[in-house]
Amino acid sequence: MVVLAHDPHVPPETFASLGAPPCGPEDLAGRCDVVSLHLPAGEVVATEGWLAVVQRRPLLVNTAGSSLGDPVALAGAIRTGW
Repeated sequence: MVVLAHDPHVPPETFASLGAPPCGPEDLAGRCDVVSLHLPAGEVVATEGWLAVVQRRPLLVNTAGSSLGDPVALAGAIRTGW
């Protein structure tokens, strides 16, 4: 299993030293089978643009306790067979 990581507040070297190659949010969307979101409440990550980059149907885990996805974009992605 390969673990990828993205956090704009953590230096890429930190992730690399832990064996998790750093990458951007679009990279995560296109390469991961499981995406776990650990963000402050109110930040919207799963937007229409982000969902358009997703190459497969990942398991999307939201641990923030509030919505991190645009509900209209998520519903649209599901309706179109995402």
